[in-house]
Amino acid sequence: MFGMLDYRAHKLYLILFFLPNLALVLFATLGLPVINYSVGISLADNRVIQILISLVSLLILELVWIAFIYGLISKFYQFLFGLFVDIIPSNGRSEEEAKLVVWQGQKAITSLAFGSSHPSTWTDKLINDFSRLDWLQSLFYRQNVLARVNAIAEHYRSLPPDSSFGEFEYDAILSEHDLNIGRLEKFLCNAHVRWSIVTYSLFIYLIVFQPF
Repeated sequence: MFGMLDYRAHKLYLILFFLPNLALVLFATLGLPVINYSVGISLADNRVIQILISLVSLLILELVWIAFIYGLISKFYQFLFGLFVDIIPSNGRSEEEAKLVVWQGQKAITSLAFGSSHPSTWTDKLINDFSRLDWLQSLFYRQNVLARVNAIAEHYRSLPPDSSFGEFEYDAILSEHDLNIGRLEKFLCNAHVRWSIVTYSLFIYLIVFQPF
């Protein structure tokens, strides 16, 4: 076992687990809808019964998949990685925060720095990095994100450095400036929601058109 700083360990994690993770994502996105559709088609001849069975299969397999990923795969990854690498926290991060950096890289570094630091200390670099956390949000809503974050930062720069901060205070500031995040932005800029849209759309397509 050898020691490695968390942000450097992330690069090794990508080298080791990029292909397995890609395979898991592709299976969850494309394989599960096909399996759920096939279960209904193979177990019944009546169209309505087929749809009902496929829906039940979808609910059951999603629960099994979540348990498989978070209960087995993630723990196996951590165990396997821990056999070879002793993660060393950097920049004052805790052990748990260092693990997040290993799994998520720069996104975790930015999120942790953004969430733990006082808004009056947010730098232009940190604000810009935060506006790029989600690729779709960065592509279509980046100016909205920058406007919201800068409004919060400017508000706190005029207050004492020990002023309380958090989600409740941020929401109040954004409401005051009429900068609340829109429903469509909130919906589309959630990675899990986007994944669900793709997988459920494929499932519905298979159910409706029965291509095989």
